[in-house]
Amino acid sequence: MDKRILVIGSAPHSRLVTAYNWHELPLFLNVADYDTVILNFVPLMEQKYAAKINLELLPKIEQFARLIFSSESEVIAIGAPYIKIGNPNYRLSDWWLPIILNTVEDLGETIRNVDPAFDYYFQQVEQWFFHIDDYFRLKYELSNYLPLISSYANDLQVKITPIAQTRYDKSIAFKVNLIALYIDPRYNLNPQNHEQIIKESGDIIWLPITTKISDYDAINLILINRYGLKLEQASPLWIESYKLPNQILIETKISHHINEIQRLQSELTIAEQELQLATRFRKLLYEQGVDGLEPIVRDALRELGATVYDPLVGENREDGLLEDPKGRKAILEIKGRTKSLALTDVRQLHQWVQDALFKDSSEKKKGILIANMYCGVSLEQRKEPFPPNCIDMAKITQHCLLTTRQIYYAICLKQQEKFLVKDFWDLIFNTDGACSLPEIGPIN
Repeated sequence: MDKRILVIGSAPHSRLVTAYNWHELPLFLNVADYDTVILNFVPLMEQKYAAKINLELLPKIEQFARLIFSSESEVIAIGAPYIKIGNPNYRLSDWWLPIILNTVEDLGETIRNVDPAFDYYFQQVEQWFFHIDDYFRLKYELSNYLPLISSYANDLQVKITPIAQTRYDKSIAFKVNLIALYIDPRYNLNPQNHEQIIKESGDIIWLPITTKISDYDAINLILINRYGLKLEQASPLWIESYKLPNQILIETKISHHINEIQRLQSELTIAEQELQLATRFRKLLYEQGVDGLEPIVRDALRELGATVYDPLVGENREDGLLEDPKGRKAILEIKGRTKSLALTDVRQLHQWVQDALFKDSSEKKKGILIANMYCGVSLEQRKEPFPPNCIDMAKITQHCLLTTRQIYYAICLKQQEKFLVKDFWDLIFNTDGACSLPEIGPIN
């Protein structure tokens, strides 16, 4: 996978690289989203420019900690660690590091012991303006910085490796590696033998200013030599004013295709919604419960011509009231189980019918029990849904026992324009016991 590279301090570079000037940093930039970050501090040597930089937009040290300790990360800084950014409050250009480097402002031309990996860079450096001593200080309390890396770490080890040195062996370019450790506090007198490496950082590389070429060209040099990028520039905005005739024709064709795709996408969305609506009745064959089976049964009965009233919320009563196209009324009991119907289910329906008759003796309502029994298995594996005692009880109480498979088959007939509304409802209201309506067979 190609590395994601971010350049801060000059832009643009290559279309393969994300780049921003210091004064153009976006609000939601997160350096931890990238594998490699190049920080160009050279423009900030101009004090008036550096004073105008919005410190709130500088990436936080927390982001840099996550970047530095992520797999195969690399940060390259160009310039000096002591440059002031912002005014009157300011930060130094090493704000993103947990350590303070002991930097000495000095001047010299002799450059020795160059790491061969950076020969290409130091061919463009004739003079250096600072070096560092070998020691450093921690900038942050470890208790604040280490949790950004790991909850197990309790110490930080710093390793500084020279990349190029002065004649008297002071580093003008160097590599920093941080190592988060866990040291057993029981052995604080001799921690070296009782320390565990928790996480190691990627390389943090600090380079001096190039004097033969500009800082912008120096970054391009790094992108080419270190990361193997081809510096094909991103198209500037003004180039859009200059279009070739063939380009205009192709853009018109693309625009037409985009409009067609959007039209088809809209039609697809509508079709998917229609499909979801059309297939909802399949729930009749597998659902159970108040929220699963009951609503779809009531919707199916409405689809077959009945007026159905939902039960009142919070009342432990019947599962709905029904009125068929002829005005005949019924009380619904809807059951879904992984076994057969129980006699208590028929008795419960009878109780609802008797309660309704007690409230209004002028009109007796038909009891209709709709069941999806053995719903946990496929249709061909299902046993008889209604035991003989349930059928006998329904005959005595003059209630109709109906399966969801019969309702599903009626829905199929209606969609094929073969559904006979009168015959369907007459049979239900004239049945005492198990209804003889045809039902859907096994699905192949």
